Amino acid sequence: MRKIWSIYLSVLLVHFLAVPVSRAGAEEIDWVMIEARLVPQNCSKPLECVPKSSLILRNLAFMEQDETRELALFLNRIATVRGIDAKDNLNYSSPMMIQTLHQKPKADKPLLLKGHPGVYFDSATLDSISESKAFSEFVRVQLSAAGVRFLSKEEVEHIPGRPKMSIRFNRHRESEGCIIPFSVSMSISEETVLVRNPALKTTSTIWSGSVRENLANRNYRPESAIRELVEKFLADWNAAQA
Repeated sequence: MRKIWSIYLSVLLVHFLAVPVSRAGAEEIDWVMIEARLVPQNCSKPLECVPKSSLILRNLAFMEQDETRELALFLNRIATVRGIDAKDNLNYSSPMMIQTLHQKPKADKPLLLKGHPGVYFDSATLDSISESKAFSEFVRVQLSAAGVRFLSKEEVEHIPGRPKMSIRFNRHRESEGCIIPFSVSMSISEETVLVRNPALKTTSTIWSGSVRENLANRNYRPESAIRELVEKFLADWNAAQA
């Protein structure tokens, strides 16, 4: 039964695991990663099966640059197929990435706002309700003053995670003797990947808060609730930027 092997060679730079170092009396040294993958054996078109390959080994070698070049030339010379693109769907780094992410502690809520690039805020629904039509302008003014950037629909498409802000208003209701207070909620959501499988993306809430009507205070209005909610958010935002 024929086995097809795929060898992945990469000189690691500062963005990955190490940087080239120099030794006295010797030329520059590289950390070289050598990765081997097994392509499904019954595949009639090996290139189409590369994304389904399974990781066999991943080793690091400490080599002089001349040795790195010789190894690369050797592998290129014996290869049956050369120049295969390292596209994302090949998932070369997934096993290592999963272990790295799994060990990371969960971040405190304010840290998720640190260095935040801004949000897209679609207020059309909020503006169409009489009680909340002034909310969006108030929120934009208060948050902009604190350094929150509001992105256009076009700009957010170029921001990793496509962060979006949502504000919802639920009216005061009474039904069969029951009083349901009005409420205002705000959230910021972003696209995220799963630790167990970084190839899967979903949407997660990185900040949320809500305020309900204070029935004990007859002067408590929807405007009071949005002010209180904004204060909650700005407390976390300012803590993150400190």
